[in-house]
Amino acid sequence: MARTIRVILALSAIAAAAIVVPAAQAAWSTKLIDGAGATAGCSTRTGDGIGEQAITAVYQSQLNGFYYDYTAGDLRRVVLNGASCPPISVIDGAGGGGGRIAANVGQEPAATTFGGNLHVFYYDRTHGNLRHAWFDGSTWHFEVVDGASTTGGRQNAKVGTWPSTAVLNNKLYVTYVNETSHMIRVATWNGTSWAFQTLDGQGGGGRVSLAATGGKLGFNTTAAVYGSKLHFFYFYEDPFCDPDEGCDIFGAIREARSSNGTSWTFANPAGFPAGGGVGGGINCCHDAQSLTTVPKTPTQRMLVYENFGVHGSEPRDLIWTGTAWSGVGIIEDNFGSADLGFNASAVNFNGTVHVFYEGYGRADFDGPTDATLTGAGWNITQLDSLSLGAPTAATVFNGGIDVLLGKASAPGTFGGNDLVLARGP
Repeated sequence: MARTIRVILALSAIAAAAIVVPAAQAAWSTKLIDGAGATAGCSTRTGDGIGEQAITAVYQSQLNGFYYDYTAGDLRRVVLNGASCPPISVIDGAGGGGGRIAANVGQEPAATTFGGNLHVFYYDRTHGNLRHAWFDGSTWHFEVVDGASTTGGRQNAKVGTWPSTAVLNNKLYVTYVNETSHMIRVATWNGTSWAFQTLDGQGGGGRVSLAATGGKLGFNTTAAVYGSKLHFFYFYEDPFCDPDEGCDIFGAIREARSSNGTSWTFANPAGFPAGGGVGGGINCCHDAQSLTTVPKTPTQRMLVYENFGVHGSEPRDLIWTGTAWSGVGIIEDNFGSADLGFNASAVNFNGTVHVFYEGYGRADFDGPTDATLTGAGWNITQLDSLSLGAPTAATVFNGGIDVLLGKASAPGTFGGNDLVLARGP
């Protein structure tokens, strides 16, 4: 659920990393995957609004893409096998038996592999549930993970937005948002059954007490495993912002860490006042348009987020040194009035960090961006000639980087409702 409110508030000055003026377009190739309907020569394509919330997972040596059909309210899948018309199917939302439902499903999907199966988690907007589909190599299976009952630690509430997945010690973890209580949930699959917990929001043990602060948690999550621990990141809304000014777009980033999935420690990587307390004037980060993490080196981790400022927005980064979060850096300045950093994804390719994001309002180019970390700073290049594009999914695959681009609401080179695969660099 991308939020488009823009509010002008002054933010504190933050130390910036080296900035490199955008260079010429890198050696990226692009290919239309879905959209434009049958007129593009592939009968499985659709002319619906698609592509903005695309994610990927590698399964059985093939790259799979999952994305939401805004028009039909379906979850779609493409197997990116190199064919001119790759296999595309509706996974859920249009009915059809086998556990599928006819409902508005598929927003904010998260995919992974576990136990030899391909898993995708997504939100059921019609019923307010977290749904789960998994593919065993021949058949798709479906279930409601949380939101429809109170059995086994589940909650009968509006849950399941913004899911993220991670695997640690042969267990699959899914973190997501309870929109009713505005808290963060975790579901754990041990190969046999699900277990549930409320991760943050209820207070105690370093957790935020939403009852005491009046804030909200959620709007995005991202998950990773490094340092032999689970790391979940999510957004905390600033409760002291004026609600008439679009308060839910300002706040801070929270982190939860665990080595076993039950005992948690919490940190505030960005946005909280000095000392880590919860208070007014947070105004760190735009709410969840970008929140992603990527290895920088074998011992360092980078957290990328979008910061909303006086004249626009910009992508920023923090570095985990192994013991602490260090120095906020600006990946790309906002060039006076540009909105940069939406829908970011990131990979480490051959030891080099690439961050991909949308960029609007530049004087030199206006579209999806590849920010490459070099010894001198960030090298900013144009990923493609699309006037607009949301590079929400980047994957290192078969000796290169595959990036899925899509924007359902704005026209570009391939039209306004298309999913495009960019490969490079």
